[in-house]
Amino acid sequence: MAGSVSTETENNICTVEFENPGKRNALSPSMLDALQTALDDAEADNDVRVVVIRSSLEEGNFCAGFDLSAFDDDAGADESAAAFDGFARRLRSVNIPVVAMIDGITWGGGVELAATCDLQVASTDAGFGLPPAKLGIVYPARGIQRYLHLLGPADASELLYTGDPVDAERAREMGLVNDVVPSDEVEARTYELAESVAENAPLALAGMKRTIRAFLDKTALTPAEREWAADLRQTAYESYDHVEAMAAFEEGRDPEFEGH
Repeated sequence: MAGSVSTETENNICTVEFENPGKRNALSPSMLDALQTALDDAEADNDVRVVVIRSSLEEGNFCAGFDLSAFDDDAGADESAAAFDGFARRLRSVNIPVVAMIDGITWGGGVELAATCDLQVASTDAGFGLPPAKLGIVYPARGIQRYLHLLGPADASELLYTGDPVDAERAREMGLVNDVVPSDEVEARTYELAESVAENAPLALAGMKRTIRAFLDKTALTPAEREWAADLRQTAYESYDHVEAMAAFEEGRDPEFEGH
């Protein structure tokens, strides 16, 4: 199995920790399945009132997005997105508040994992970047929609168009995280927040989470819009520019895009 997920429950808080050594904690399909199982188990446990999702600090990274080496070489543009989407839907629907503890750099799918949680605590060492534009890829429409709702069009466009990372303070200004503290305080602050949530009535927490998510999800793409967005992604995925971007990344140089 590429990567691993472990859980521990104490004081009504279920900690879910993921790691993928040597891959900067990138998410593989098996890790996403294990994360979803951890959420299922937490929701079924009456003693759990809040979940904390964190990673091992692998080479200073919270999560490097998707572990593309875990997918088949002939996988299409949407295979990794589809693998994440099932987990993201479960993360949004679980009737327990979820807190992300972010210590280190996070990219792509890692940013979306953190953003899909209900609350986020980041260290001053954290950074957030959405690099698809630099890789010749169109970000999934579902993710773009989520960032538009969460950040607004200006900040979402900045992250998506530049592909450049922002630091934790800028992420807080954007609304991507709730709190920023020094790295040596991020664990204590995360669990302080989690304990504050866990002290409250479970039915009230579940009811408010479901109501919040219902309002956030009130605008959905039509089947025709999903197909149109998928076509845009596939066109970019099959382009010369995507091949050039991946080659440049492997060779440690700047890509030379040609627009086809």
